[in-house]
Amino acid sequence: MVKAYTDSTGRINLQRADEPWTSVVKGAVLGGLGVGRDPLSKVNLCLRHYGICLTRGYKEWRDGDQDIVKHRFTNQAVVEAQIIWLVRRGDVILPDIPIKVERPFHFSITKGQYKSKIIRTVTFVASPLHEVPSNLSNLSRGM
Repeated sequence: MVKAYTDSTGRINLQRADEPWTSVVKGAVLGGLGVGRDPLSKVNLCLRHYGICLTRGYKEWRDGDQDIVKHRFTNQAVVEAQIIWLVRRGDVILPDIPIKVERPFHFSITKGQYKSKIIRTVTFVASPLHEVPSNLSNLSRGM
């Protein structure tokens, strides 16, 4: 039917191969080998979780049965030594594209601490474990 139509118009030359699946398979193989495509960028996976350790406000839904303390300046319930995981193990790392993660936090210090140049620190944490804890006390040192 298609052949009859193409012959009647005179504008389309239809050719049918004896083995049409051969062409399909050849195309699939060439596509699988990446012939005719731009080369793929090398992709790496992050080998560890990376995070920061800090004290944060207590939320029952998130912190559950963890040790609650009162913040010495605000008197609010907080949980100490919480780990905020910023980059997760298995995250994709593309070449020439840095991983940028932002997380706002603040420190509370008194005027006396400021004048005596008390230093506040941020603890950076890394772990190769598949399942990581949310509290620094549950993470083994030297991981």
